[in-house]
Parts: sequence; C-alpha cells; structure tokens
Amino acid sequence: MGYDLNRHWLNPDPWAHAPILHTRKLLLELAADPNVPLDFFIDLHAHSTCTNSFVFANNADGCNMDQEMLFPRLLGINDRTFSVQNTKFCKDPSKLGTGRRALGEFLTVAPHCYTLEVSFYCAVDSKSRILPYTEETYIELD
Repeated sequence: MGYDLNRHWLNPDPWAHAPILHTRKLLLELAADPNVPLDFFIDLHAHSTCTNSFVFANNADGCNMDQEMLFPRLLGINDRTFSVQNTKFCKDPSKLGTGRRALGEFLTVAPHCYTLEVSFYCAVDSKSRILPYTEETYIELD
C-alpha cells in the first residue's frame, strides 16, 4: 500500500490506517477520562539523513518554553548521542497529519507531544567523530 502512517493522524481511514485510527481513538478516550492522567505523548522514528538523536516538538501557544524543553534537556543529559541543538520546535502546517502535531491539537498535553528521531546511521560526538550505530550502540541508547 505504501502509506506513511505518520501522515494520517488527522483523518485516518478505517481500512488503510487502522493502527493509527485505533491508537488515536484510544488516546482520545483516555484523555476524556478524568481518572486517567495523560501527561505525555512520544512518537518514535528512525531518521534516514540526520545524525544523532533529536526531538521534534510542537511549540505550543502560551506554553512556557522551559517546560517544553525539559524532556529534550533530560535526554541530552542522559544520552551522549542526543542533540539538544538539533531539537526543533515548530507547528508547520504540512506536518499536521503527524501524531505529534495532530494529537497536540486534540490533547491537553500539547506541550508534551514529541517525536523522537534516531539516526539510521550514526552519531557524531563532541569532537566531530562519526560513531556508526551497531546493535551494541543502539542498546546503549537507554
């Protein structure tokens, strides 16, 4: 079928995008339940052209930027391959179909909707050395 499922969170088709439809439905049900504290949404991806790992975030209106930066800063402290500098805050309309953007519109956790991207290939350390990812280095990303 060839669908990029991460572009169909706004209007998922029941047949073509069933995993997205049901995940979205469940998250909206949980968000509507006052007994369920839904505080955070993260979407995990591998990136084919960038190095290291980094985050896309929504840059929610009226939110304290320090609050939005907390998760990326914690990743930067705990993962030597995470790039706080490559973290991007945007509300690009062309990304509205992504989980991060769509759920940021629907959920009250909008300032805490992130996409974590990890390079397919490598990290670059503080001395500009290329560190190719291997099975062992991926395990070390915890």
